[in-house]
Amino acid sequence: MKTIEIKKPIYGTYVAIRDKYLKEAQRYRKMLTIATWVNGKRIKARVSPSEWKKTGKRIRRVFLIPNHPMTLWANHLSRFIKKEKPIVSPLNSLYDMPLKYRNRIRQMLHSQNHLTKGV
Repeated sequence: MKTIEIKKPIYGTYVAIRDKYLKEAQRYRKMLTIATWVNGKRIKARVSPSEWKKTGKRIRRVFLIPNHPMTLWANHLSRFIKKEKPIVSPLNSLYDMPLKYRNRIRQMLHSQNHLTKGV
């Protein structure tokens, strides 16, 4: 997996990646990790190069060599960020069930904790 650090996004989470890096990742069948800073927060996303090309826009920009524009693929990084689900403890979900089941589960969890503390 190759990590690409983007210091200056085009706008917000809209970033561009050089075609060379995408082709290299496709050739070796690797995923890309793209990291950038937005509003003081570091954002990282794991991206498939083929998916980036499918959903992105091709941009050609001239940087150093006047007659040879560089090919970039631009896309919104926010599309590829996966939302993390909050971890729900079993004790929080106990309040959704009737009292007689709740007490029985608490007893079971309590007995499991005593068994594992002695190990």
